[in-house]
Amino acid sequence: MASNLHRKAVERLQGARREQDRLGDEYRAAKGTSSELGARAELQGACEEAAARSRWLEWVESDGPPVGSGRSRASARIEVSVESDGHGSRAGDERARDSHLLDLQMRARYHRDRHRLYAARLGGSRPTSLRKLEELKRARELAEGSLRRFEADRKEASAKADRKG
Repeated sequence: MASNLHRKAVERLQGARREQDRLGDEYRAAKGTSSELGARAELQGACEEAAARSRWLEWVESDGPPVGSGRSRASARIEVSVESDGHGSRAGDERARDSHLLDLQMRARYHRDRHRLYAARLGGSRPTSLRKLEELKRARELAEGSLRRFEADRKEASAKADRKG
């Protein structure tokens, strides 16, 4: 029973990773086009599915709670790893980090653009709200702050890994 469950967990993780790779290719092809945002949303969903499948496999292998339990979705995504899928844990970790970085960059760009466009509308004849502008500014600052923190953490982890090895 346990080996059957393990086999299913591995198969589902491998399927999720294949789908993630396929959608990653679609996203790269759509970059700079009007379908970029939709492709990114699909890729993000596939990344989250792969992370969930990875945590499920870890749970099956350890007979304990999944790695991501009690942590944020972001930290769970960063810790995606499994060695039995052929990619190796380092490749899985790096892919998850790259995906999360890309997501943060897109969110920061999205909120920055929305804030700038709305600010540009203030001088026009259409009605605008300073409260809405402040909300957009706050969303932009939060998204940019999340991106800066992730990049700083990534840089620190890289330096720490360099010191170790």
